[in-house]
Amino acid sequence: MANSITIAEAKKLLGELPEKLSRRKRATAVTRDGKRVLAVMSWERYRAMEETLEILSDPEVMASIRRSEEDFKAGRTHSVEEVRRSLGL
Repeated sequence: MANSITIAEAKKLLGELPEKLSRRKRATAVTRDGKRVLAVMSWERYRAMEETLEILSDPEVMASIRRSEEDFKAGRTHSVEEVRRSLGL
């Protein structure tokens, strides 16, 4: 399936879209008069994008991610074995 389809094609394919889109990693654009008017994607892809936006919009989570990146760059890390030992595993 192409990266874009017309509304007329989408109407014809509506019953097949879930199966076709479930294999795609990107949304498919639906066009009207050559202009993109809708994005169609699998529900799983939509949920993944929604969860990503929730994370990106949470200032505390983003600050924690930035601190973690800084720690990693500065070498403030622990091996898996160190973590296991500290947890008694």
